[in-house]
Amino acid sequence: ETNDYYTANDFGVYSSTNGGVNWIREGVGMPFVVANDFDYVVYSDSGYLRIGTFGRSVFEANLGPISPVDVKDTEDNVFTFELNQNYPNPFNPVTMIRYSIPEENFVRLEIINALGETIYQLENSVKSSGTYESVWNAEDIPSGIYFYRLQTGDFVETKKMVLMK
Repeated sequence: ETNDYYTANDFGVYSSTNGGVNWIREGVGMPFVVANDFDYVVYSDSGYLRIGTFGRSVFEANLGPISPVDVKDTEDNVFTFELNQNYPNPFNPVTMIRYSIPEENFVRLEIINALGETIYQLENSVKSSGTYESVWNAEDIPSGIYFYRLQTGDFVETKKMVLMK
C-alpha cells in the first residue's frame, strides 16, 4: 500500500508522499489553468503522470511504476445543479462555460447582451446527468459585458462575463 498521492486543479499539479498531510507543487512552469485530463500511463517498466489542461498544455512527470488505490468517476456523482464562472474571464475572443445537472433534463444555455437580448444559444437540448463544457467564440461580437444563463427544469442561474478585445 502506498501513501503517495497526485492531484491536479486550476492551480497546478501536486504530490504527497505522506497520505495527503503535506502537498508539494509539481509542474513548475505549468500555466494556472483548469486541469481537464489526469492520466497515468505505463510504458514497459516506467510510469508517466500526464495532466492535460484547458489552456492546451501538457505536464508530464516520470513517476516510475505506481498503482492507483482509488479512482472515482465524478461524472456519475453529480447531485446538484451548478453553473461555474466562465474561464477565462475577461476573455478574447473564446471562453469556456462549465455546468452540471443532476438528472436528465432539457438544458438551455444562452448568451445575453447588456440590453437583455439573447444573442447566442450555446445549448438547447435534452442532456443526461453530468458535467458539461460549452465554448463560446465571440470573434464577431464587440467588447463589452455579457451574461450567460443556464435554464433546466426549475433551475435558472445567470452569471456575468467580460469580452475585452
